[in-house]
Amino acid sequence: QDAWQLSDAMRLEFGFKSMQVDVEAETVVGANKTGKVKTDEAFLPQIGMVYTINDQHEVFGGVARNARALIGSATGTSPFSATQAAFEEIKDTIEPETSTSFELGWRFRSDSLEGVVTAYYVEFEDRLLAIQQGSAIIGAFNALANVGTVETKGLEAGLNWQINDWLYWYNSASFNDSVYKDDFLNGTTLVEVSGKTVVDSPEFLFNSELGVEMDRFFARLHLKHTDDRYYTFLNEGEVDAFTLVNLSVGYRLPDLGFLKEVTAQLDVNNLTDKEYISTVGSGGFSNSDPNGTGQTILPGAPRQAFFSIKGAF
Repeated sequence: QDAWQLSDAMRLEFGFKSMQVDVEAETVVGANKTGKVKTDEAFLPQIGMVYTINDQHEVFGGVARNARALIGSATGTSPFSATQAAFEEIKDTIEPETSTSFELGWRFRSDSLEGVVTAYYVEFEDRLLAIQQGSAIIGAFNALANVGTVETKGLEAGLNWQINDWLYWYNSASFNDSVYKDDFLNGTTLVEVSGKTVVDSPEFLFNSELGVEMDRFFARLHLKHTDDRYYTFLNEGEVDAFTLVNLSVGYRLPDLGFLKEVTAQLDVNNLTDKEYISTVGSGGFSNSDPNGTGQTILPGAPRQAFFSIKGAF
């Protein structure tokens, strides 16, 4: 990695990394799954730039190539989640997932405001999919395969407003459009996912936090919105959007002799006691399950309150 200051305003950073990961597994109990897989990516380049407009504004951007090494696991997107016979067939042909990312953004700051706006485009190649053979609950082996490309386009923005010495308001929002670009085969069945939205990929996210920060007293009111999410590859089953509100209130006590930096804090999660689905894909993702009978979605926690006292000796 190196850096090049082209001018007072323009700075470039560039370089590359190499990856070689060897994974070896040996079965201790259960069906035999023993062998080795290798991830070898010799050249993963990246380049970034920062252009300083003035003391308050700058533009940044970058292009990067990355890879995710094959993992050694008996479950999930691992070659070792297949049967021994299937592992022997795929170990020399399975490819690690790779990505090419493009990013362009603008940062600014003033006496009371700080913000950033970023646009990005990511192309994921050689997507790995562990295709379930039967119900997830019976623990059947997976069939692992490279099933094509995923395209992601998005926009993110963040703004922090320091209203006065003790009050701030932070907001962030993101728009994400992630779609599958290739159909894939499940055995001899063609699963036509090309153009479908990626599972568990909300299109819109929003966070807002209003905070009070004084010498001893502090409080934060946090709101988080998560958009609809699909839990089937064919986008037939989805869970509704939800908005959660969390509250945190605390007080920093004077030192109590042997105990220093004492803080008493009350946290209330899901303040409005919202009923919502928090997790999708707990039992994997199916091609089609419009009625949600696959037992792969989990409800979120109800309202919870926690009181804590912490200090240092």
